[in-house]
Amino acid sequence: MIKLLPLVSLLFCCGLTSCYSYSPAQPRYTKLALVNKLPFVVEYEGGVLRDESVNDSVCVTYAGDYIVYDLPYHYENEVDGVVVSSGMGMEYFIYKKGQTQGHLYKTMQDGKWKRLPVDSVFKTKIDTEGYELTQRYSKVPSKLIYNDKQELVLVKLYPKNEKMVDSIYLYFSKQYARLGHSLSRQTDAQYSSTLYKINMFLEMEKDTVPDAAYLNKFKLVSCEMIPLKVTKEKELKDFIERYKKQMANKP
Repeated sequence: MIKLLPLVSLLFCCGLTSCYSYSPAQPRYTKLALVNKLPFVVEYEGGVLRDESVNDSVCVTYAGDYIVYDLPYHYENEVDGVVVSSGMGMEYFIYKKGQTQGHLYKTMQDGKWKRLPVDSVFKTKIDTEGYELTQRYSKVPSKLIYNDKQELVLVKLYPKNEKMVDSIYLYFSKQYARLGHSLSRQTDAQYSSTLYKINMFLEMEKDTVPDAAYLNKFKLVSCEMIPLKVTKEKELKDFIERYKKQMANKP
């Protein structure tokens, strides 16, 4: 029996292992994964402890004026109270830029939908505002690192008097601007580039904390924006066209 300390849901993002190559041409669709990595401790049989990491992820596709989220979920099928099968499924949330409401579909072929506020899906699935980068860390001691083209690539922040955070690394690249997404638009504006990765190093736990020796081996929380190759373009295009017609004919 394996026990997770603490219990964290594991979500897999469709196409996360897909390759990506930068091209200056503007594509018809752009797709990215937002991946949050969280540290935790696993307790195995016999009381053996190990520090591990879990990935929480969601995929976002930008298609002109429309945005599509691939939202993974875990399912279980039961017969007479006994789980006979389980796995990962995918739902799709779509909305038009500038709209406050969007629609959730069970599949891309589904004719039924559930109307939801865009903010509710964003905050639940891909919210990075919890880092409070601008509010808490915009004026803390920092070190800026540039590449040989004098482009900003890394900002190291060293907060003082923080109870949990030891340091924060912010990774930037202007190439990511073409994806149409931002982890923090205020931080992008502050450094005139696109933030695509956040590494937050936590302080070491005191020896009095249970399992401190194991927790201290892995004290990194991160969020990263990873470009993906767009696959199944026809299926995506058909989905968006059906959505346009459904919204046009909606009473």
